[in-house]
Amino acid sequence: MKVCAIAAFFAPIIGRRLPIFIWVSLVLAMSYPTLSYGQAKPEIHLLGVKGALKSNIKALLSLFEEDCDSPTWQIKEAYSHADKEIRRALRALGYYEPKIESQFAFTPSCWQATFKIQPGPRVTLRRIDLKIQGEAENDPVFMDFLKKPPLHAGEPLNHGKYEALKSRLMDLANQRGYFDARFLKRELLVDLSRHQADIVLYFDSRRRYRLGQIRIQQNVLDPSFIQKYVPLKPGAPYESGLLTQTYQSLADSGYFADVEVQPLREQAKRYQIPIQIRLYPRKRHFFKIGAGFDTNTGPRVSLGYENRYLNRHGHRLKIKMRYSPVRSQFGGQYQIPWHDPRRETLSFRAGFLHEDTDTQTSNRGTLGVQFIHPRRKWSEIFGVDLRYEKSRTADQTQESLLALPAIEWSRIRADNPLRPKRGWKLDVSVKGGLPLYGDPVLFLQARTYGKWVRQLPWRGRILTRLEAATTWVDQFHNLPASHRYFAGGDNSIRGYGYKKLGPKDNDGAVIGGRHLAVASLEYEQLFLQNWGAAVFVDAGNAFNTFKEPVKIGAGAGIRWYSPVGPIRVDLATPVNSHNPGVRLHISMGPEL
Repeated sequence: MKVCAIAAFFAPIIGRRLPIFIWVSLVLAMSYPTLSYGQAKPEIHLLGVKGALKSNIKALLSLFEEDCDSPTWQIKEAYSHADKEIRRALRALGYYEPKIESQFAFTPSCWQATFKIQPGPRVTLRRIDLKIQGEAENDPVFMDFLKKPPLHAGEPLNHGKYEALKSRLMDLANQRGYFDARFLKRELLVDLSRHQADIVLYFDSRRRYRLGQIRIQQNVLDPSFIQKYVPLKPGAPYESGLLTQTYQSLADSGYFADVEVQPLREQAKRYQIPIQIRLYPRKRHFFKIGAGFDTNTGPRVSLGYENRYLNRHGHRLKIKMRYSPVRSQFGGQYQIPWHDPRRETLSFRAGFLHEDTDTQTSNRGTLGVQFIHPRRKWSEIFGVDLRYEKSRTADQTQESLLALPAIEWSRIRADNPLRPKRGWKLDVSVKGGLPLYGDPVLFLQARTYGKWVRQLPWRGRILTRLEAATTWVDQFHNLPASHRYFAGGDNSIRGYGYKKLGPKDNDGAVIGGRHLAVASLEYEQLFLQNWGAAVFVDAGNAFNTFKEPVKIGAGAGIRWYSPVGPIRVDLATPVNSHNPGVRLHISMGPEL
């Protein structure tokens, strides 16, 4: 009313000078806050209850669906059902004898209702009689279920948990192939005189279905090769988990754009269900063009080609070329899936790499073979490379042809591969060098790399990293640059340039070392959904003796979890250097 009066007072004064549409807009804008803040709402008070009881009543009370503008008869109708709805909400949580007093009245602007509730004594479970018969009686999954049931005597009665128990039994039956299962008896008996209840469930699983014919529809790969991805065997007991495993195995193979795994229950005969698998192949040829940047190697461009299935046995060919001012390479890899193609691969590879840093220059060509297979919970990689390398560190030049046998064990555990809250990674490798031509050098190297991530309660994370390596070599001056250790850079000691740390010669030029030790501690705090900030300290060095100084870098940075992966931008400075300064570090990729 006040706004309208003010508008009426000023209308003769400003009405002649303002266009009519501006005048109307002004009046509406002045009126809107008053209308918005003055809008009445119904008042519903639930007294005497809180927590789960109050939430359950709110969920079932239809009066909460009405507002001030609802028809009067509709509001009264909802109020007339309130007592029954409140009792039903309380009964669901074991309160069978509540006392409810209610008041209702229309107000000048709306309406209000008040309910005073005394829930009364709560019913507890006295006995749970759960029996399973049929073939599931000897099923290990059902036997474990009986040993650890979700309900126990002495617990408060909760109808939701009782219904969940029945649903869980039926879900297990469907997952395990007991499609004709049924309850022989299902009773919830409440003794109000003692405020106790008994649950009686007799479950008959009947006969378990088995897998019938496995029908695979595809025309790209050899059927015997496809079978290696399919853990389903005709005649085996039905289990939905095996169908899920089959789908995941085929989807992860890299050969198919779409996978369908469907049990044909309507075609079941003599308790055997046919399984139909439809596979839709990916395009055979795949080309990739990319560009990126990091402060180790600068801007880079890359070209890639992949032939996803060279033949019907699933062989693959990959070719990749990358150029950057510091590190450029060209290489190819021929992959042959082995006995278990999901985890075993034999690869033949060849490539050339040129690297030119402030501390060393290297040109090397490689021919090699490697075999990847599982070793318990680890991935084991062993192989042999034949490598020609010509390199230069300071004023020393090395040229050699080496045979390089190597073995590596790797394992990653993470709750999320791109954005882990909890996880770790560990790599352990041993590599040797045998001279075949050029400068004589014989060496053996061992290296370990670990990283650990842990989420903190306030959306923070702790990230730690440790890398250690050592070399046994007969003539260090003949050791090629690619087998010497350097420190510094985005993934080493931030605050220092890429490979700019290590033992020096008499002229002060970095020539690399026999050993390496680097540790890092970082704290990251998210402040938006995909943005965070971090502070960190890195320490270590490459060295020949323990007299080498430990270099320390520290700084802060920004984290962006982009759609293509985490991107890290850091500013770091050397802590114990005579030439402190600030260095920018940009990197991307998963933490583990």
